Amino acid sequence: MRPDPVRYALTGIHLSEAKAQALEAKLKENPSDIDSRLKLLGYLMQRQFVRPELGRTRVEHVLWFIEHHPDSEVAGSPLCQVHDPNDPAYRSVCDAWDRIVGRPDVGPNVLMNVARYFSVSDPQRARASLELGETIEPTSPEWAAQLGENLLRVVTVAQHAEDQGLKTEADPKALKETALEALAHFERALALAASSARRFQILPRCAQAALEAGRLPDAVRYADETIALAPQCLDDHRPDFLHWAHIVRGRVAFEREDMTTACRELDAAGRQGSAFAPVLRSFGPDFRLARMLLVRGERKAVLSYLERCATFWNPKRISKWRAEIERRGFPLMFTGFDPKETDEIS
Repeated sequence: MRPDPVRYALTGIHLSEAKAQALEAKLKENPSDIDSRLKLLGYLMQRQFVRPELGRTRVEHVLWFIEHHPDSEVAGSPLCQVHDPNDPAYRSVCDAWDRIVGRPDVGPNVLMNVARYFSVSDPQRARASLELGETIEPTSPEWAAQLGENLLRVVTVAQHAEDQGLKTEADPKALKETALEALAHFERALALAASSARRFQILPRCAQAALEAGRLPDAVRYADETIALAPQCLDDHRPDFLHWAHIVRGRVAFEREDMTTACRELDAAGRQGSAFAPVLRSFGPDFRLARMLLVRGERKAVLSYLERCATFWNPKRISKWRAEIERRGFPLMFTGFDPKETDEIS
């Protein structure tokens, strides 16, 4: 399998329907054609929401990866996840994972994939898998890091719903406590990290968790260390990590009523997308700080940030936001799926 199969799969997002059908035809002749399956997973990731019948096709590929490559990065990634317990396919993937985990030779990579896979739909199953993995590899930072990741996701999912203007029953106090628990796991992982490169990957998550937990001095400290380590770390996600470090510093400045610094950090965050940034270019940058600054009247800084973001993420959507801001409006700015754009991906 390719060194970075998830990134390769994301190249399939913009496939035409004809090319996707051609790949499906190739798979009928050679079911082990992993490259074709990866591209189709990318292609189907968004289109399943527009055309429900494609969801069934996607699940066929998901089950193939779980059954044939359960220890691969792809099997535990969002590309293969089925979150809704009411979806008939959910039972199928649960059964597939149960068969894999029931094997006497189940390895750490499989346990980690189970944890990632069920982090949203079955947090208790995910946590049990991570705690088991930590007993097998007590000196590895990966289990604590993923425990933190799963908890921080609870916070960010609630925020994403809020960003879209959706009603949420999330209790701000409970979310703050969840972020604090995530921070404890990330800090344990950081203490176990054996290299600067691994610290560099964990530090931005410490910064984000500290911010959401209200530990502002810690958030700035972790963000500062992320930026300080960046020159010596050649991680492919370096622009992504730097983006979030600057966003954290900007939000802390905002909380401290320092709008000049908050705007400067927003600009620095936007500049990271000019380099190759896998997460920024696919799932998108942060717009929460931009929205906060817009409410405070910092239109020029927000428009400049959006102009930078449009060079690497969803220029059509951003163009609509910029036009509304120029009309003195306050658009809902968010990443992820937007049902209003279904005509653009159908």
